[in-house]
Amino acid sequence: MKECPRCQTCFDDQADVCPDDRVPLRAAIPGSRLIDGKYQLERCLGRGGMGVVYRARHLGLQRAVAVKLIAADAAADSDFADRFRLEAAALGRLKHPHIVDVTDFGVETARAIPYLVMELLEGISLADRLTAGRLDRRDAIGILESIAAAVDVAHSRGILHRDLKPANVFLVDRSVKIVDFGLAQFLEGGGRQASPGATTTSRVTAAADVTGPVAAGDPASIHDVHEAFLDVQRRDAGFVMGTHGYLAPELLRFQPATPASDLYAVGVMAYQLLTGAVPAPADPIRPPSTVDEQAPPELDAPVLAMLAEDPAARPKTATAAVRALRQGEQRAAAREWFARERPRRRRAAVLIAGTVAVSAVLLWRVPALQRLEARSVDVRFAAAPRRVPDPRLLLLTIDDKSLEADPRALALRADEIATIVTRVLDSGARAVGIDLLLPRAWASSGAFAHAIARYPERLTLAAFSDVSGRVLGPECVPGLAVQLLGAERVSRLFGYVNVEADDDRVTRRLMLAYRDTDGRLRPAWASRIARGEGSVEGKAWLDFSLDRDAFQRIAWRNVSAALESEPARFRDALVLVGGEFAASGDEAHLIPDGVTSPALVSGLLLQALAVNTILDGLPIRQAPVWPWVLASATAAAMGAFALLVRPAWRGTLAAALAGVTAYAAVCLAIFAAWHVILPIAGPIVSIALGFALALTLRRRWGSAPQVE
Repeated sequence: MKECPRCQTCFDDQADVCPDDRVPLRAAIPGSRLIDGKYQLERCLGRGGMGVVYRARHLGLQRAVAVKLIAADAAADSDFADRFRLEAAALGRLKHPHIVDVTDFGVETARAIPYLVMELLEGISLADRLTAGRLDRRDAIGILESIAAAVDVAHSRGILHRDLKPANVFLVDRSVKIVDFGLAQFLEGGGRQASPGATTTSRVTAAADVTGPVAAGDPASIHDVHEAFLDVQRRDAGFVMGTHGYLAPELLRFQPATPASDLYAVGVMAYQLLTGAVPAPADPIRPPSTVDEQAPPELDAPVLAMLAEDPAARPKTATAAVRALRQGEQRAAAREWFARERPRRRRAAVLIAGTVAVSAVLLWRVPALQRLEARSVDVRFAAAPRRVPDPRLLLLTIDDKSLEADPRALALRADEIATIVTRVLDSGARAVGIDLLLPRAWASSGAFAHAIARYPERLTLAAFSDVSGRVLGPECVPGLAVQLLGAERVSRLFGYVNVEADDDRVTRRLMLAYRDTDGRLRPAWASRIARGEGSVEGKAWLDFSLDRDAFQRIAWRNVSAALESEPARFRDALVLVGGEFAASGDEAHLIPDGVTSPALVSGLLLQALAVNTILDGLPIRQAPVWPWVLASATAAAMGAFALLVRPAWRGTLAAALAGVTAYAAVCLAIFAAWHVILPIAGPIVSIALGFALALTLRRRWGSAPQVE
C-alpha cells in the first residue's frame, strides 16, 4: 500500500507515481502491515484529517474487517491520539443497526499506533451517492429516518456526533450506517454538556474521517475518558470543530454544542437531499420548495423547523423531526396523487353509477331478487304491530265438526245453505259471499233460485278460471233465476276466487279484477263483496299485519242458533261462507308468517284478508321503483368514489354497511308507521355491485397514499 505525500491519496503496491501530482509515492504505513499480530492490512479504503481506514483481515478468524489508524503525520500529535481514544469510547458505548459496529480497540505495541477495528462496510457514502444524481424523496426520507434513529440513540447515551454530513453516512445495501465519531463529545446525564464553553473559538477546521467505516472498543473507564475529553477540549481553544455548512448557528457564535446542534446538521442533510444543495446563509433560510420546484411545499415547515436559528425552537428529537418530514411527504404524495387520479376515478364512479342504474332495472326482473325482496316484505309484516280485523267481517265456516253433525255432500245441501243465506240477508247483512264452487246440482234448488232472485246485489258467488280459460261456477245458477234477472245480471253475481302466488308459492298480493275471454273486466270475489259491482284492474298487497286469528267466526252447525239468539250480530255484516275442513282441498294457501316458514291457511281466510284489505282502502302501498333506482345509482357512485380515492377501504365499507343497515331500519320504521313498502333488496344488491366494481378498479389502479 502506498500514498501520495502531497494529496495523500491511497494506491496499490503496483503504483509508483501519483497520476495527479506527479510525485513519487511513499509507503502508507512504515514497517509491517501486520497490526498487533492479528490484523493484516490489505489496502487503503480512505482517509480523513486524523485517520486512515484500511481493509484488513483478521488472521485468526479469517474475516474481513476495517481498521482505522492515526495518520502518519498526525501520530505525534497528542490531541489526535486523545481524540482517537474518544472516538473509540464513543463507538464502544453505542450498539445500533444504523451506527457502525466496533469490534476491537488497542495500541500496536511495537510502533505505539492506536487502532480501531470495526465491521467492514461494502457500499458508498451518501455524499458519493448524491454526486450520481437526486434521490427519490421517499428514499431520502427513509435514509433520514435511519440517521435520526441512530442520532437519538447516541444522544440518549450522552454522545454528540458533531460532524453529521453526507460523507459520514454510509449506504450499505438497504441499510444506513453513521460513521466517524472522531469529533464526538460526551454529555453528562445523557443530555447536558460535560463542560460549558468547550468549543469557544473562531477557526473552522475540516472534519475528521470521511470515507471509511469507523469503530472502537471501550479503552478505559468512563471517568478516564471524561477526563481525557476535558483535556482535549481545553487544548481545542481557538477552534470550532465540525464541517462548514453543517454547523449550527450557535456553534458559529462560539456557544456550546448540544443535541440541537446535531439536529441542525440533520436538517441541513434533509435540505440537501431535497434540493441538491446545502442551505445558503440567510435569515430566514429560503424554503426548499422555493429553491427546487421538485421539493413539495409540505416539506418546507418540517425542514425549516430543524434549521431554526434558536436551538430551543428545533424539534426535541431527530426522530420527531423526521416523522414530521415523513408526514409532510405523505401529504404531498396524497396531494399529487389526488391531482393525478381524482378526475379519472370520478369518471369511473359516474360509469359505475350508470352501470348500477341499468343493472338495478334488470335486477328487478330477476326471480331470485324478486323472492329476496318479497322476503324482506315478509319481515316488515312480522315486525309491524298486529291490527284487529274489520268488525263487520263475519266468517261462517263449514268445519270438521259441522260435517260430523251433517255429513251430506255439498251437492245435496243447496236448499239448506240457500235458506240460511236468505235468513242472514233478511237479518240485515250488508252482503254475503259464498266461497265455494257450487255444483251443477244447485241449479234445481228452488231455495237457491229464490235467494238469487231476492238479493242479486248483495249475494256474491264464486267463479274460478282454470288454466284452459274455462270458467267454473256459473253452471250452478237455476234457470228460473236467469229468466228473472237476465244473463248479464246473473253474470255479475260472480267474483273470481283465483289466487296468484309468487315463485316461492307464497300468496302476497291479490288481484282486484280479471279480464274474461271477451275482454270484459270482471271483479275478484273479494272486490265484489267489499265494493259491490264496481271493479278496478290491478294487483294490491294483502295486509298481513291483520291478526288472522281475530276474525269473527261462527261454525256452520251453530249459525241457525245464532240467527235466533243474536240476529243483531248479522246486521250490516259482511258475511263470508266457506269451508275450513281437512277434506275441503282448500287448506293449501301459503301466506307470510313472520321471518320463518310461511303458514298454510284456508281459502276462506285468505279471502277474508283480501276483503279486509280492500275495505281499509288498500293500505299497503308500493313505492315507485325509479326513484330508488336513481338513489341506488347515486349511493353507488358516492361509495365507489370514496373507495377509489380513500387510502383505507375498510372504513368506507364499514360506513356503507352501517348506511345499508340504517336504510333497512328506516324502511321497517316507515312500513310500520305508514304501510309504505320501500325496496330493500334491490338497492342493497345494486350498491353491492357498485362497490364490487370499485374494489376491482382499486385493486388494478392502486389506492391513495396513507397519511399518518
